[in-house]
Amino acid sequence: MSKRQELWFYFIPVLLDLVALISAFVLAYFARFSFSPTALGFGFQIPFAEYMRLLIWLIPLWIMVFAAAGLYTTDFRGRFWPEFLRIFLGVAVSVVLSLTIIFLAKRSDFSRLLLVYLLISTLVVVLMERLFWRFVMHYLADRGFGRRRVLIIGNAREALRLKAVFDKTPYLGFKVMEIVAQDLPRKRLLLKIEKLKIDDIIQTQKKANRDLSEFLEELSRVKGITLHFIPDFYEISIAQVDLDSYGGVPLLTVKKTSLDGWGRIYKRIFDLIISVLLLIILSPLFLIVALLIKITSRGPVFFKQLRVGRDGDFYIFKFRSMVVNAEELKQKLAKQNERKGPLFKIKNDPRITPLGRFLRKTRIDELPQLFNVLKGSMSLVGPRPHLPEEVAKYKNHHKEVLAIKPGMTGLPQISGASDLDFEEEVNLDTYYIHNWSFWLDLIILIKTGLVVLKSKGAA
Repeated sequence: MSKRQELWFYFIPVLLDLVALISAFVLAYFARFSFSPTALGFGFQIPFAEYMRLLIWLIPLWIMVFAAAGLYTTDFRGRFWPEFLRIFLGVAVSVVLSLTIIFLAKRSDFSRLLLVYLLISTLVVVLMERLFWRFVMHYLADRGFGRRRVLIIGNAREALRLKAVFDKTPYLGFKVMEIVAQDLPRKRLLLKIEKLKIDDIIQTQKKANRDLSEFLEELSRVKGITLHFIPDFYEISIAQVDLDSYGGVPLLTVKKTSLDGWGRIYKRIFDLIISVLLLIILSPLFLIVALLIKITSRGPVFFKQLRVGRDGDFYIFKFRSMVVNAEELKQKLAKQNERKGPLFKIKNDPRITPLGRFLRKTRIDELPQLFNVLKGSMSLVGPRPHLPEEVAKYKNHHKEVLAIKPGMTGLPQISGASDLDFEEEVNLDTYYIHNWSFWLDLIILIKTGLVVLKSKGAA
């Protein structure tokens, strides 16, 4: 299943819930004020327009509660009972929070009984909507749509049992593309994974080949492939895995970082909002810097360079801070490189123009990367994107930084920047990937601003 398809499976339940909530709100209103015994004798009626205006403002709160209750995952394979409990919890908490907000707003005209109708109607409508969505997903899975492409590694009987289960029950969401031996050479295994566009790998014999397990774990981090293991052969903290059972075969799934699923969506929405606002606010500065570059040196205003990101190669944009033939001069200066690792860095780089030194010190030269963020090739916060020739020198454990979108700033930039060696930079970026949160992004952006104001850590 492609990343684009997977995102649709996250978004569609949200859209369906929005429709279900609005329908439930309308149903509750008319049940309370028009069609039930309680419609008479209370002496007041909230105007429908006012009622809907208030509850429409509450819908984002309900959606956030639903998300916190775990209702927005792509897992439609299991029993419905656990999902029913999450729906009941989400609806109940949402109603209580709505009641609290109405009380704090001192809306004495709002019928408490209406909230009881709202609880019942929302629970019924959302349950019907979720059953409908589950039926649609099963229908699509039966026809091969949205199923995750699986490679099973191992010769054990569990491999054949799992394949038989997945083939007979396509609604489980897995399609076994091939079963391969655990001693398959690494290069051939990589070629198979890329050719078959594998989403998940199941290893049935971890103890039999520890090196293969370590290789697959590294591959999972770099390429975002989900790993599953037969529990008897997989020694890992239970806090890091989810346990499921398929056809009597227990299977552990290695949990991904919070940057997968909804975390990735939240981060993208945040990037879009902030990048648009900053581009609007900073547009006068862009014009001034462009004029100064044209006046003080020969060459284009913007500098673009090929970099490597999560989705492959892309062009990064900056205000030009070097002379036009900077890349040619880099070859001559290669022996003066003062930084350990694959990256190139020298103090008092003669290729930088006088204006360029100021732009780099204030990091104004990097502001055009907001266009990269808007386009989606970069994020506001993440590992720095490197040149293809630098990435070619990565060791295996360095490649994990390619698992997410590169960023304009990150933990290394607020922790010493060019004073850090490459290994320390990778360690910080890896920590960020494993511990991402919205608040961590916010803290990094704020600290980046403070670093720029103090003129520390600039290249």
